[in-house]
Amino acid sequence: MALVCPGANATRSRCACPDTTHRCQAEARGRASLPIDSGVIGFAPGTKVTLIEQVDLVSTVTDGEYQFKVPSSQLTNDLDLAASVASADYAAQAQIAELTAKRAQEYSQQQRDAFIASEKEKAQKKTGKKTSRRPSPTPKR
Repeated sequence: MALVCPGANATRSRCACPDTTHRCQAEARGRASLPIDSGVIGFAPGTKVTLIEQVDLVSTVTDGEYQFKVPSSQLTNDLDLAASVASADYAAQAQIAELTAKRAQEYSQQQRDAFIASEKEKAQKKTGKKTSRRPSPTPKR
């Protein structure tokens, strides 16, 4: 069971609650979400939650504000594992944010370039219309 911190692992890793017979702190190992009337609340890996109840493979937990159900396999009381998962998630989110910012900057540059090209084209058409109004030279015979 994911919430139990076996004695063998207790010496190798830090546990939030070695005795799981009472409510204990656990950390989310994966993303969890809670649908609400106005949208969805997301809980990142590593979010500290308190175990309220565990029935079969589903645990009811609270983060202190919201109560929700998660698969028990998504919980751990191994603080080192939780920190590792949270760190990996943060790194992935930072990478996504960086890539998104880069693509937004590239898009903005493309839009600026397209606008400048459009303005140049308009200016050339205006200039071209003025020169086309001049009488063309008549061929000599």
